[in-house]
Amino acid sequence: MGTKRSGPVGADAGPLIRFGDAMTARTVLDATATAGSFSVVEHLLASRELAAPLHMHSREDEFTVVLAGRIGFLLGEEVFHAGPGALVRKPKNQ
Repeated sequence: MGTKRSGPVGADAGPLIRFGDAMTARTVLDATATAGSFSVVEHLLASRELAAPLHMHSREDEFTVVLAGRIGFLLGEEVFHAGPGALVRKPKNQ
């Protein structure tokens, strides 16, 4: 990708990629477009779909904005749920 964008992004922001049976995602803005500062990825999840296997980010915090529905997160030993409009921060090394 690596394309710099200005203005709003829409449904055609990037190609949809299916990761096996785990999830579908679209990279809206990749790290090369922001000099490695951040990236924006849209995850399209069906009801009861696993977004990703348990994993940890060692270099960055991860943020999730919930647009519709409800999603659960495991942070440390606790499970949290978030609904539309929520912003969830997942700290690095978790």
